[in-house]
Amino acid sequence: MAIAPNIWNLVVTVEADGKPATEYNPCDDGDVAPPDGLDFHIPDGPLAAGVKPYVVKYIEAMPGAPFRFRIVRLPQFLHHGHHVAFRYQVDNLTTGLVHDNTVTSRWKSTTWNMATSGVSLFDKKTKGEKVCGFRFQKLDIDADSTASPSEVKEQLRRSKKVGILRVYLYHVQHGNFVDYQPASGGHHLISKAAAFSEKALKGRTLDTQVSWAPMSMAVDPHRKVNEDIYRDPLKRPFAVFEFRYRTMDGLIQEGIVPRPPAKDLAPKMCEAEARHLAQEYLDLKKLSIPHEPTKFQFLSLSNTWGNHTPMDDDAFIRRYKARRLESGRIEVDFTDD
Repeated sequence: MAIAPNIWNLVVTVEADGKPATEYNPCDDGDVAPPDGLDFHIPDGPLAAGVKPYVVKYIEAMPGAPFRFRIVRLPQFLHHGHHVAFRYQVDNLTTGLVHDNTVTSRWKSTTWNMATSGVSLFDKKTKGEKVCGFRFQKLDIDADSTASPSEVKEQLRRSKKVGILRVYLYHVQHGNFVDYQPASGGHHLISKAAAFSEKALKGRTLDTQVSWAPMSMAVDPHRKVNEDIYRDPLKRPFAVFEFRYRTMDGLIQEGIVPRPPAKDLAPKMCEAEARHLAQEYLDLKKLSIPHEPTKFQFLSLSNTWGNHTPMDDDAFIRRYKARRLESGRIEVDFTDD
C-alpha cells in the first residue's frame, strides 16, 4: 500500500495473482529520486526541502502470474480540480488517462476504488482492438546474441524501462464525453516479448518483464471516453508511484530482501533418511580409527628423575624378592633382609 508524502486519502497498490503484492523499501535512499525531467504539479505550494510526491517500492514478480493496478481515492481526498485521473506505464508502454467518474461535483464524492488489469491493443491481423491482460513473464536473455551495435543500443534503451511499473496521477477538469480516438501510432499487440542480449543488460539484475495475454473482453470501437482537460496547463502529475518488480532471487541479489539463513536452504529429509545418514557417518568413523591391543610394561625408576627403563619378569622378581607359585600366582617377600 503506497502513499505519497503530503497526499492523504489516496492509495495505490499492485495486486499480483489476486492478492496485494508485498512491498519492500529501497535499501538506498538515493535510489528514490524521480527520473530526469519529471516535474510535479503542486497546487498547495512547495513541499518541504527534499520531499517529492514520488514513491518507490519493490515488489515480487512471479513469472506467469497476472497482475493489476488498484487506485483507492477516499471521500476526504482534497481535490484541486473536478476529479482525479491516472495513466500507467508498463515497461515501455504508457496508456491514456483513466478518469474517476464517481465524482458528481468538486465538493461531493464517494470512494473511488478502481482496478485496471489490462490495456486495449491494436491487432494487425483482425484490424481491430483487443483487451490484453497484464502478466509477469521471465525475461528472455540471449547469452549468445549476435546483435549488432545498433541493436544492442536499442535494447539498452528499452531495458531502462523494463522491470518498472509507474502510475501517474493528475488533477483534471470536468469535460464532455468524446468519441474514442486511438493514440497516434497506436500500441500494437505483441505476440511475443522481445529478447535482450547480455550486453544490453550490462550486469543488471533484471529477470522479469510484462507480457500481454489477450482477454475475451469485447471492445466497442464507437465508445465514448472522457475529454482530457488537465488542471495544470503543463500537464504535470501531482504524484507518481513506481513499483520495481523482480523475482525473489532478484530482490535478494539487489539486497532488497535479506538472504535467508543457510539452515533454511538445506534440503528437508524424513526421519528414516536422517537415521540412515547418521548410521553411515558412525560406520565411517569406526573404520577411520584403527584399534590396537593395549601393551603394558613394567617400569623401573633409576636415580635420575624422569629416566625410565623397561623391566622384564626376571628383573621384577629379583627386585621385589618375588617368586611364582605352582598355581601361577606371584608371592612377594616384604621382610627387611
